Amino acid sequence: MKNIYLYYIALFAPLLAIIALLKLAIFPGWFSITVLLIYVFLYRTLLDGYRLYQKNLIKKEEIWKVATHGLRAKYFKELYLYN
Repeated sequence: MKNIYLYYIALFAPLLAIIALLKLAIFPGWFSITVLLIYVFLYRTLLDGYRLYQKNLIKKEEIWKVATHGLRAKYFKELYLYN
């Protein structure tokens, strides 16, 4: 995902949906927290890793390292600022 506008939509749309679910209290608290943790640890890792992979900054095998090795901080400018 090289287009930064699509990246931000993919980044914030699920988060806004999760916040709406939390505010409406449709589901029990444990389920909402579980969905939020899946978003933070799984979805964001895959989304950020795939963006870095598409920009040829990391290898496909290193996508999981985004969550554990601090690659979000290392590639902050490439992830959030540059197209």
